[in-house]
Amino acid sequence: MKVINLFFFPMLIIFLSNCKNSKEETHAIDVDIPQTNPIEEIVVEIEEAWKTDTGLKTPESVLFDQERDIMYVANINAVNKDSKDGDGFISKLNINGEVAVLKWIEGLNDPKGMGVYEDILYIADITEVVKVDIESGKVISKVAVEGAIFLNDLAISPDGEVYVSDSYGNKIYKIENGIAINWMDDEALDKPNGLFMEEDRMLMVSMNQGILRSVNLEEKKYDDWVGDMVGADGIAKTENGDYFVSNWNGEVFFVSKEGKNTKVLDTKAQKINAADLDYSIKHKLLAVPTFFDNRVVAYRLKEKV
Repeated sequence: MKVINLFFFPMLIIFLSNCKNSKEETHAIDVDIPQTNPIEEIVVEIEEAWKTDTGLKTPESVLFDQERDIMYVANINAVNKDSKDGDGFISKLNINGEVAVLKWIEGLNDPKGMGVYEDILYIADITEVVKVDIESGKVISKVAVEGAIFLNDLAISPDGEVYVSDSYGNKIYKIENGIAINWMDDEALDKPNGLFMEEDRMLMVSMNQGILRSVNLEEKKYDDWVGDMVGADGIAKTENGDYFVSNWNGEVFFVSKEGKNTKVLDTKAQKINAADLDYSIKHKLLAVPTFFDNRVVAYRLKEKV
């Protein structure tokens, strides 16, 4: 015979009643749910503004001189095994793409990356850094970089410190008091090329790995930031804090300040290279040297949300 505990039933009713009330009260609570804005995808496009004629000779690098409102173009000229052939030169272009002076600075070897500090133009030229007085257009000195194999790009800090990449030597050199020192020596740099100086860091690309890296100048350490740009060459910054990175094979990427890259130009099918580019914030103009195509092509940035 089963014994029924009569005390159980009233307790069960009370328990179920409390559960129901608790559930109802939970649903009655007002909860403030924060409203989040939908993520907006930035669509970036560029359109051609102008291009030079083919009078340039293997243009490898272009640099806007913001103060003088002119552009410098480093011309390698003949590409051969003996790079120290003395036929390289620097051209001056007007902002509209007209060649102001084709051979402004002559007698260089294979000039590449450039930078301006005060009234001096610095040029990376295989195993030395050439200093040019901009006003006179004369070479004032050359800094020999002992041990350098293939100096490529160049960047200058706000206080005038010059850094230059050695792509084949996997080094970054620094010019101090007119002397080049081996500032960073690391095989993992894996063909360092483009350099870009900011207030608190330097950006650097690896050609072989296609990685844009952030370099801590005080600690001499770097972190990988943005990848998937094999053949990376030049770096330039826009007025919005975003970047352009060129791929020598014929691509240009837009890299957002958040670290997302988008391809905005691809001329590989036309066999047109995209070498060491630059961007003018004043004119909102992107200039791309095309190397074997012997031109500089300028583009304007369009942003659509």
